[in-house]
Amino acid sequence: AMEGYPNGSLIIPDRFLLRAGPLVKLSPKGGKQERHFFLFSDMILYALKKKKTYEYKDHIELFELTVRNPEKNSSTKGLTAKD
Repeated sequence: AMEGYPNGSLIIPDRFLLRAGPLVKLSPKGGKQERHFFLFSDMILYALKKKKTYEYKDHIELFELTVRNPEKNSSTKGLTAKD
């Protein structure tokens, strides 16, 4: 179950789950936050994993994303939301 998802149900026509799993989110202040990410056919959603549920944190529509090349000597890859 997903607690706090603001747009009603995650189940809509033509949306399907591609992949899910834990990732580390880099915060704007430089901290690292472990989150559970869900890659759907139309968006990426991330949540905080609870014992039996997930607490919704945010989502990004895929049409709003661009892939950013990593900095030199960096092992990280990134996604950037379009302005």
